[in-house]
Amino acid sequence: MKTGYTLIGTVACMIVAATGAGAITAAPHETIVKVVLVDPVAEIAPKINAIEQQREKAFRRYFTDRRDRRLSDPLPAARRSRANWAGAELIPRLADYTIGKLTSAIARHDLKIAGIDSPGEVLRITISRIGVATYPLSAVDREKAFVEGRLQRLDADSGKVIAETRLIANLVPFTTFDNAYSGPDYAFPTEDARRRIGPALAYFVKVGLERLYPGHAFPRPVIVTRR
Repeated sequence: MKTGYTLIGTVACMIVAATGAGAITAAPHETIVKVVLVDPVAEIAPKINAIEQQREKAFRRYFTDRRDRRLSDPLPAARRSRANWAGAELIPRLADYTIGKLTSAIARHDLKIAGIDSPGEVLRITISRIGVATYPLSAVDREKAFVEGRLQRLDADSGKVIAETRLIANLVPFTTFDNAYSGPDYAFPTEDARRRIGPALAYFVKVGLERLYPGHAFPRPVIVTRR
């Protein structure tokens, strides 16, 4: 099974490392988050990243990622919203907006919100398939949004599996009409549910963490819309 790259981070910082690179350590009090992409996602990750960066750039500038929007069209609902959009909150720098870094940022934020800090543990997230309802890549374009993969809690020293779960998480977004939504969940504009990977990734991580850490609540994707 081909692995495209491994992304390693902690609650405080994030490092991108090539597969097979030297060991990366973290302070004893930090939870390490490791994201691994495997085929077919690993193979198409550069294309996904390019699409996501292009659409995120357009959204941050025009409040819509639709390049075919005409000047005569009504202003996007997102432009009139005062919501704290998840994309910019999680990944401020556009060049860092990739499937690996976004997944890591979501997981680290989720752990922080839930108050989970497990010294000596690694949270390993493996993504093998991803689907979005309307996407310009045949390998991703599906009838509904989902992410398939595995989440594991590992002992940082021995690599022993403490707990793990395999899952296919079909996106089940929550909708709000609050144009000033600011959390604690992840705010995404209406079109993201069918055009972007963010909501599906957020839901996948949420469901996986709930299985690994019973009794804890984690942020969910919220679609901000208008009446």
